[in-house]
Amino acid sequence: MWNQGPDDHQGWRWSDTLDAYALVTAKPGERVFLTNGSENRTYSGLVGAGGAVTDLKIVADRGGESVARDAAGNLYVANGQVFVYDPAGKPLRRIDVPERPLQLILGGADGRTLFILTHHTLYSMKI
Repeated sequence: MWNQGPDDHQGWRWSDTLDAYALVTAKPGERVFLTNGSENRTYSGLVGAGGAVTDLKIVADRGGESVARDAAGNLYVANGQVFVYDPAGKPLRRIDVPERPLQLILGGADGRTLFILTHHTLYSMKI
């Protein structure tokens, strides 16, 4: 959202293309996993020294608001519910959540807790 024109209530503008749902960590030389809701695909890409992402490859035929990857390489894609894919992109299962997931993060002491953020609630489950 930005202000265009005079500094009053009539100048505020919104753009879905400027929405950022989450930040991801990535190291140069490693692959990062990104999801695209408008294309309905999830990608992996190679992170370059300057932060550019290249060598995009489709890793799941579903995109959404967020993607997380566990230690075994399974992908968790937030798209209305949470869809789980194996490292080869084969669908494994669906995790139903009472509200639409917006952000997924893996954490906890052992890294095996999936945190699911919605508009109103933070859910967690062991994986």
